Amino acid sequence: MLFRCHMTDSFTQFEREFGTLTADLIRRISSEIPNATGDVRRGLIRRAQQELREVQELVTSMDLELREIVASERTKYKNRVTSYKAEAERIERDLRKAEISVDGGMAARDELLRHDELTTSLDQRQAYASSTQRISRTSEKLVEGQRMLQETTEMGANVMVELDRQGKVIEGASNKVHDVDSSLARSMRLLKSMSRRLVQNKVLLFGIIFVLIGIIFLALFFKFFYNSDS
Repeated sequence: MLFRCHMTDSFTQFEREFGTLTADLIRRISSEIPNATGDVRRGLIRRAQQELREVQELVTSMDLELREIVASERTKYKNRVTSYKAEAERIERDLRKAEISVDGGMAARDELLRHDELTTSLDQRQAYASSTQRISRTSEKLVEGQRMLQETTEMGANVMVELDRQGKVIEGASNKVHDVDSSLARSMRLLKSMSRRLVQNKVLLFGIIFVLIGIIFLALFFKFFYNSDS
């Protein structure tokens, strides 16, 4: 809404300038130029030509501004621009008539040549204004692209920092797992050693038990054998 108000305010300002310039230009063409002669007359015509260029530039500016107005209001402003163009063309025709009447046929030829140059210059200014506007929009897009690129770069840098931090965490966890694996390996070796010793102790214990049983049987054998002999 604020942007739309800004555009219509600009258009209104162009309209006010157009009204002031055309009023002065019409007065100059209708009253001042016909009543002047010689250098004064030619000076008034040159001034009128300059004012006509300014009027045409205002019409071009309004035409360009029209493209930025929202579609719902564009038709209303477009009709006004069309009437301004017609008014500028009518003033241009009146000025040409005043120019032709300055010094007869030779002057008319020179003024017609100047008119052709003026028309060509107007077309060039309109093309330049359109190109300038396109360049401005392209520049805005480039600035926006650079901003997005900068944001993406900053985001990428933050991601890299976070990945580096996560990598260090993973590396620390890996070292801890390695330490746990080493501890488990040492525990397994200790358990295996204890198991072997337990087996050895069991074998030794069973051996001692067998020896004791053998001694007991031997003692009983000798006891009963010697008693039977007696």
